Amino acid sequence: MSALLALVLMLAVPPEPSYLVERIAQVGGKTQRVTLFRDGTGVLVRRDGAGAEDLRHVQVGSLVYGQIEQVVREVYPKMTEFTTMGDGPGGGTVELRLAPPGMAPRLFRFAVAASPSAATAQLVATLDALEERLLTGKAPPEDLRQWEPRVGEQVELDDGRVVTILDIMGTARGGGVVWFQAGSTMMRESLDVEDLRRKAVRRVVEETK
Repeated sequence: MSALLALVLMLAVPPEPSYLVERIAQVGGKTQRVTLFRDGTGVLVRRDGAGAEDLRHVQVGSLVYGQIEQVVREVYPKMTEFTTMGDGPGGGTVELRLAPPGMAPRLFRFAVAASPSAATAQLVATLDALEERLLTGKAPPEDLRQWEPRVGEQVELDDGRVVTILDIMGTARGGGVVWFQAGSTMMRESLDVEDLRRKAVRRVVEETK
């Protein structure tokens, strides 16, 4: 009997969610859902009032996933103080679903026109950035924290510019200064190598010289 009871209890335990965080916004008959799954897949689904559906999905990469998971874990305890924030005007609603590994899944619901808490606003801004990435289809950024720039390399910066490394004063390992130019402009700019690493999101050309 005890073995049967243990089996029943085991089957009664709900499975772990497949998502890390999800937002569902419903306004005027339209629904927009953005989800980041634990395998690193970001999915955006938009449905209009007539039922037409637009689906976007992309692998966000381990760096972006780690950044979003960190935000979810930071805001989780602050957001558990409430589950709703009033109805408010406008008629639209937003649901936020948080399921960081090792924590109980939580659902938060509020009106589109409601004033969110600071923690909620931080999470919403993070999901806005994820949504933008899904809409543009950008490739995931590289982890360039240990990158050693070389003359002739091209990298994309976080402001969207593609720059070419022109010169390196000092050494990359020793914290030198990197000179570069953006696109076809003739203007030279410089950054400390650590600052360049923070701003660079991906290498475009391994080496052109």
